[in-house]
Amino acid sequence: MKHFPNHIAVWMDHHQAHLIYLKTKDEYSIESLESTYDARPRIDGEEATGVIIGKYRATNNEYKKHNIENNHLQEFYDALRKTLQKYDEILLFGPTTAKVEFFNILFDDKSFSGKRISMESADKMTAPQMIAFAKSFYSEEVKK
Repeated sequence: MKHFPNHIAVWMDHHQAHLIYLKTKDEYSIESLESTYDARPRIDGEEATGVIIGKYRATNNEYKKHNIENNHLQEFYDALRKTLQKYDEILLFGPTTAKVEFFNILFDDKSFSGKRISMESADKMTAPQMIAFAKSFYSEEVKK
C-alpha cells in the first residue's frame, strides 16, 4: 500500500480551496478554506458617481475596488501558503486562473524552492471527484 504522507492536492478557485490530504491509497480527508474575495462587492454608501464615456462607465472607485480585491486575495493566498509549507509534493488544480496566480506566489517563496509543485486544469468538481482526481494524479506519479 502506497503512503502519501507529504503529498497534498488543492482544488482551488478565487473563492475557496479544498485541501485533499492523502494518507494512503484508501485513506484521505478533505478540508475547505474560504476566501473573502468577492468579484462584485457593493461598498456601503456607494452611489452611481461615474462618468459615461460612450457605452462605458468609469468611476472614481475603480482604484479602491481593485485594492480591496487584491487584499482579500492576498489574505486567502497567505493562509493557503502557510498551510502547504509542510508538504513536499503539492498538486494545484481547478477551473480558474487562481491556481496559476498561487503557483507564481509559491514559486517566488524561497521556502517552497525544494518542493515539487504541479498544476492541472480541472472543471468544477464534487468532493468525490476531487479525491478521485488527486488519487489518479499521484498514482500516475508513482508509476513514473
